[in-house]
Parts: sequence; C-alpha cells; structure tokens
Amino acid sequence: AEGGASQFDVVDGLLVRRGETGTGQGLFARTKSWLKRMSYVAQLGAQWLWRRERRRTETTAVRDRPHAGLAQRDYWLRQFTQIHLREPLPERLQQGIDSTLATLTEIQHVAGGRDARFLLLAIPRSIQVYDSDRQRYAQAFGPAPAEWDMERPQRILAEWARQQGAEYLDLLPALRQAASSSSERLYYFPDSHLTKAGHRFVSEQVLQYLAQRPLAAQATPTPTR
Repeated sequence: AEGGASQFDVVDGLLVRRGETGTGQGLFARTKSWLKRMSYVAQLGAQWLWRRERRRTETTAVRDRPHAGLAQRDYWLRQFTQIHLREPLPERLQQGIDSTLATLTEIQHVAGGRDARFLLLAIPRSIQVYDSDRQRYAQAFGPAPAEWDMERPQRILAEWARQQGAEYLDLLPALRQAASSSSERLYYFPDSHLTKAGHRFVSEQVLQYLAQRPLAAQATPTPTR
C-alpha cells in the first residue's frame, strides 16, 4: 500500500509489524506476545528484575570494576562502536541503517494517517556523553582518539528528518552538558540504557520541547520517498 503503512498494525496501543502480533503462530509465541502486551503480573516481574539489576550495578564498587564484556572484547559491544568510527561503514551496518530509516518513514506515514504527531527523538549512547565511557571502550577495542566520529548517528537521523519534513529532537548536546555538571550518572555502564536520573532528564527535555512547540502550531509535513 502507498507509504508502506499496511506493513504495521496498532495492537493494544503498540505499533507492531504485521505478522508479529502472535496471529498464526504457535501457542507459546501467542502466549508470550499476549503476556508482553497485556499482563500486569509480567510487567511487575520485569520491573522487579530491573530494580534488582539496578541495585547491583549502581554501587560504586561494581560500576568501577572492570567490565567482563569489555575485558573479553565482547563481539556485540564491539559492534556498537562501528557507527562511531570514521572508517567506511561495513555493508551489513549500512543495510541496517537503510532498513531503520525506511522503517522510520513507514512509522511517520502511519502517524500521519492517524492524525498523530510524529517526533523523532535521538537518545545517544553513553560513550557519546561520557568521555570516561568512551575511553574504556577504546582501551578494549583499540580506536585512537582521531578514529572516533561520535556524532555520525545524529547526522544520519538529522538528514533523514530534513528530507522527510519530520520533527527531530537531538538530546546529545543537552545530555553532555547535564553529565558534565552533575555527579549523578545518567546511564548504566557499559550499555545505552538510561538510569532513573537519565529518564527524568530526558522526559524534562521532551516536555520543554513540546511546551515550546504546541501541537496546533505544527504543520502537516510533506515527506519525500
């Protein structure tokens, strides 16, 4: 269908790719899909596990201990650095970027078709915000300071938003400033997940953005394909 919107459905308030809603799958897959969307008990269990992990990782002793994944030069952690390096993008990574941008275009069309406001929010990784995090990745995987291109993901998203006429909020400058002026960690280490303080800061930035740009003042964008 035009715009690719037919590839998605809205199920229980969630945007899901058609065919991934559990329909036509086995009993286990359908049950798992239902639990993820509907079960309050499952959500409570996930929150309990997350709080337990947060208590374990927020202590200074654990946080400052050498990270096992970095120490072992974990393959997946190494993959996270590739988009932040000046070297040409590997073909597989470029394909992933192209697929991501195509999906964003489809989501924008779905939102427009439902008279919903679309705002692309760019939340950086911790290595883009904390020099100490980037240095620990560099120690593990070897990139020299001149080999990093830390703003590449934001440039890619900003260019897509410009071409599509989409609203775009880049949180990298604000998070860098907040991290430099606060002793409270905004990210867990070594991943890109925000801490409670990080979530609070991001929500404040989004609220400020929306307050300065009321919905009524927004013109309907005319995206390009």
